[in-house]
Amino acid sequence: MLLFFALLSFGVNGQCLKLGADLSYVNTILNNGGNYQDESGNLVEPFAFFSEKGNNIVRLRLWHTPSNIMDYCGNPIQANNLQDVLDAAAKVVQNNMELMLAFHYGDYFNDPGKQPMPAAWEGLEHGELLDSIYQYTFQVLNKLLRLRLALNLKLSNLHLVP
Repeated sequence: MLLFFALLSFGVNGQCLKLGADLSYVNTILNNGGNYQDESGNLVEPFAFFSEKGNNIVRLRLWHTPSNIMDYCGNPIQANNLQDVLDAAAKVVQNNMELMLAFHYGDYFNDPGKQPMPAAWEGLEHGELLDSIYQYTFQVLNKLLRLRLALNLKLSNLHLVP
């Protein structure tokens, strides 16, 4: 399932329409034998396809340690970990799109009403927790920058409620 979105931003040159999609699960689908097809049934590389269709921004979710959570088959979740996001982000940049990274600051889905912290941070004192959040965020952004992937980075979901 893909989430399409459009953003309207205002800048110095007036309005700019951002057309995009949440492609967080593309790698997982491809790695498990799935494929993407165009309207005629031809196999396509998803990031290139969305770019060719006019998308200029891609949202990716980042979970801290999703392998701490088991899927319905009892296997550790591998999607949306840091390496998965770095791999997808490289494809976003290769296809001349911007990256909107959603930090979930949890091992799995977090939203304003449900925000369990990562298992790695449980039991930390307040100061240690703040430092862990900072170090994790710094590490992620630093890896994106080292790969020259953060040039067009937009951040979302930067909320953590104790």
